Amino acid sequence: MIARKADTDRIQQFLADLTQRMQRTERELWPRFVFHYTDLRNAVSVLTDGFVYSRAEAENRGRLIVSSGSSQVLSATNEFVKHSVRFYFRPKTPTQFWAEGIRSSQILPFFKIS
Repeated sequence: MIARKADTDRIQQFLADLTQRMQRTERELWPRFVFHYTDLRNAVSVLTDGFVYSRAEAENRGRLIVSSGSSQVLSATNEFVKHSVRFYFRPKTPTQFWAEGIRSSQILPFFKIS
């Protein structure tokens, strides 16, 4: 069995309180999940393997089909971070907004499309 963190009870209480505050909103279910964003081709690999690998492990295993990371950012990233998996506690993050190019109709007129 995996050892539990010392503050597990506090975290669970926080999530329960958060769920109560978000009732009757589109965000009601968010505290029950973690989210991971990747290219669809990488997602196929995740579903096939049954694992979400860190960037370093996915590269080592030849499972990083598409890298969406900026080479400039990755070159300055600590190796420890590359051995971790990034999860989010909600959808619609700023990272997803900028990386995916998903824009609302109100914002689209501000982007030059060539």
